[in-house]
Amino acid sequence: MRACPRCDRATRAQRATCLYCGGRLDPRDAAPRRTLRARRYFVALLPGQAHAADIERLAYALDVSEFHANQLLRRLVPVVFQFRHPRDAAALTRGLAHAGVEAVRFTQADIDAVPAPCDVATLTVVASGPGDGSPYRSSTSGYVDALDVTGAEHRVFLRDIRAAVVGDAPHHVIDLYGDLLAPLRLRARYTTIRGLGLKDFERTAALSRFETWLPTTAPHIGFDRGFKHEATLLESERSYTGASSARERPRDWDAWSTRTWVVRRLRDRPPAPAADEQQRQHKRAAGA
Repeated sequence: MRACPRCDRATRAQRATCLYCGGRLDPRDAAPRRTLRARRYFVALLPGQAHAADIERLAYALDVSEFHANQLLRRLVPVVFQFRHPRDAAALTRGLAHAGVEAVRFTQADIDAVPAPCDVATLTVVASGPGDGSPYRSSTSGYVDALDVTGAEHRVFLRDIRAAVVGDAPHHVIDLYGDLLAPLRLRARYTTIRGLGLKDFERTAALSRFETWLPTTAPHIGFDRGFKHEATLLESERSYTGASSARERPRDWDAWSTRTWVVRRLRDRPPAPAADEQQRQHKRAAGA
């Protein structure tokens, strides 16, 4: 296996092009880089917990000052730490739990398992209820039809979309994710959005309107932003992050978007039942 220089996903060494993004692969690329990446383990510190956390214990677990620990909890996006050994990730997770802070753990394999998003050339918002025919005003659409750049068609029901990762640098982009949905990428540079009352050439305005329309129509969809803002803070944080851990630095939009979806999916996953509860479920199933 070797890493694609374009999307950084694992691809068989014998291939001439990447299985995910189609980029050309140089046979001179070294394969061991992917081997090292595959051993990485991550802990995501979830935002919005400053009011309930024990800041002193949190600072001790992260090996930072109490001021910086408090600032990390006030971020609008998860703070991700990376490790080379699972025991270090487990130790940090236990330290965060003692501080009353919720976190999720994942590995490089979880990130690599997410397919590369399909670039959407045309997205058509279809009205499915009474009204004046404008989904932007009536908010009655139940699905959208997407035509990707390869000519493949996708009918996506809004109930199947769980997350939208939004970025504004260097170009306005929205990635749509779901458990049963192939990820879709809408970019102002090449995606035409129809059905929202704008012309085909008004791509930037249409994408902004779609970003406004989507949560109004489907409030269950979680929106994640912060790529540009977070990237400006990573370098300064390295000066006070402890030697035992290092902030994960997403190199590009693909890495940021995929990681954000993995964190949200794990965060929203229902907790596993306890051992005694599992035994009761097995007994009930056996009795039935």
